[in-house]
Amino acid sequence: MKTHSATLACLGLLLLAACSSKPMRPDEALEAAEVAVGKAGTGTAVAEAQGPLERARGKLDQARSALQAPDYPQARRLAEQARADAELSIALADLAKAQAKLRELQPATAAEKP
Repeated sequence: MKTHSATLACLGLLLLAACSSKPMRPDEALEAAEVAVGKAGTGTAVAEAQGPLERARGKLDQARSALQAPDYPQARRLAEQARADAELSIALADLAKAQAKLRELQPATAAEKP
């Protein structure tokens, strides 16, 4: 019975220590967001992709500020949102390219049909 109580006490102390520890720095999330924003910024500039790209840049700046605060949970959230916005910008640019290619090929395909 004493070992069971001691085990529970140790588990309780471990739980308290885990809850009181500092949040992890969001370095990985920031790095991934920076890569995604950089990749989105080098793609073809289409109007549909510019909104998400600007939002991504803004959130990345906010994430850097939150990191300096230090508000690590907020920095991580903002970095993850910046990455998602950058990836949306990339997808929209890719979609615009695919649609342009499709429009280019459609007249040629229609002309080939008997």
